Amino acid sequence: MECSSGGCCPIPFCPTGIQAIGRCPSGIGCPIATICANGLCCPSPRCSSGVIAQRICVSNAECGNGFECANGGCCPLPLCPNNQIGSQRCPSGGCCCPTGQQCVNDVCCPLPACSNGILSATMCMSGNVCPQGMECNNGGCCPLPMCPSGAQPSGRCQRDSCPAGQVCENGVCCPLPICSNGQFANKLCDYGNSCPMGYICEGRGCCLEPVPLCPNGARANQQCNRGVDCPPGFGCTATGACCLLSLEPVCPSNQNAICQCSSTNNCPPQTSCNMGTCCTSVLSK
Repeated sequence: MECSSGGCCPIPFCPTGIQAIGRCPSGIGCPIATICANGLCCPSPRCSSGVIAQRICVSNAECGNGFECANGGCCPLPLCPNNQIGSQRCPSGGCCCPTGQQCVNDVCCPLPACSNGILSATMCMSGNVCPQGMECNNGGCCPLPMCPSGAQPSGRCQRDSCPAGQVCENGVCCPLPICSNGQFANKLCDYGNSCPMGYICEGRGCCLEPVPLCPNGARANQQCNRGVDCPPGFGCTATGACCLLSLEPVCPSNQNAICQCSSTNNCPPQTSCNMGTCCTSVLSK
């Protein structure tokens, strides 16, 4: 009650509908746990978190950024996972947040910035899985550096090691080049740099050196420098290919089969081509 026109009159109600405790014409002078609203000292609303509201309100528009009108008072929105203040409420499902924000726990939270300055694609916590080609950095999924070939990396190298079929470049795991035979390259190579024995530099990768064809058009078993390099039943041709010897005794009985031959494929010295097989010369008596 207050004294008005010589009588005790009830104090007006606060905007929240609660009876005011007193007046505050200058905007100050209200008791503890009360707020001056419209010249009235009104009980301070309490937020769901237990803190006293910043001010009395009837709509969110009356509260500043990071606050919402709840229980008749401007209460702080829940903190985002990165401890930043949310901008507004968002319904379950994550829609309706402004550009550059994401709905987390029903609050619109600002997306963290990546180390290159761009906004992250989505939020993440340490250890969370980000989409392919991204990593969790500063609380956000940020793009990994691109591979030198322009391919998308699968992830960061672990102690300079990557899964099979990949190689560590610029700290990320990049796919090894594909050789002409459809297989992954053994390792990367630079033009002019040598690859391991039996490999050639094909593009950016060390690929198996193609095995020569046999004179009959079949694929050679392996490469060779001399006959002892080939398995039993195979001979080393002049082109360095281990090719299957004829199963038929085409060489004369006093001669030995050395390797396959054709009309355009010369036999080794001291041998002659007989029905597709290089045979040793006739033994002298």
